[in-house]
Amino acid sequence: MPQMVQLEIRGVGGAAAEEILGGPVTQTAGDRTAGFYKPDTPRSGDRDVEAYEWGRLTSGASSTAVWWILFPFTLMNVAGWMFQPTENERRNPDEKVRSSLWWGRLLVVIGGLAITAVYVVWTVTLTTEIVAFGCAGSAECSSRWYVGPVGWFGSNPVWLTTVGVGLAALLILGLFLFILRSQDKLEGYEADPARRTIGSTDQRRSDTNRLRRNTTLENQGFWYRWEEHRRLFRW
Repeated sequence: MPQMVQLEIRGVGGAAAEEILGGPVTQTAGDRTAGFYKPDTPRSGDRDVEAYEWGRLTSGASSTAVWWILFPFTLMNVAGWMFQPTENERRNPDEKVRSSLWWGRLLVVIGGLAITAVYVVWTVTLTTEIVAFGCAGSAECSSRWYVGPVGWFGSNPVWLTTVGVGLAALLILGLFLFILRSQDKLEGYEADPARRTIGSTDQRRSDTNRLRRNTTLENQGFWYRWEEHRRLFRW
């Protein structure tokens, strides 16, 4: 009879593997963000006890707190993912369905461009109207220690102030791009190399269907969702 494995997963608190298993542990799979661990000293009994540590998925550097700024883009991405044909519609393509999906995706793209434009306009408005020509033009405002550097804008010619404001706006927009950069987590992950198919799209789709023929959790290809990932990352 195969050995039974008891996998312990803690809740939102994201307890460390050492705390879950009550002693020193060794990582057996995963990476620094999330992984599986087993105790260095096996427990007695009819099953092996292991732990899944995932706390770093919901925590990390303080810079991750600025992700909320991009929440509107998250909603637009979710809206884009909603416009996907069903399995039946893929097998029996219909011109009316294709047209509705196309128009839906177009509206999502327009909405995304509108949000991007709003972010750019507000960035320029904040740096120009409020900071450079508003606060910097007031001695009372620019004299405060936490806005002291903006006094530079008020003590220079208008053209130089405009250039400085433009550079500040570009810096902020560059920060947005830095936040948007891919973390190469899920995007860089594929199934076990032994089950990975290298070839055309049709070959990979055939491999996906073969691995997913058995839809129970005991199937090793249950989580092989290349087709779904390809559609999601298209947005």
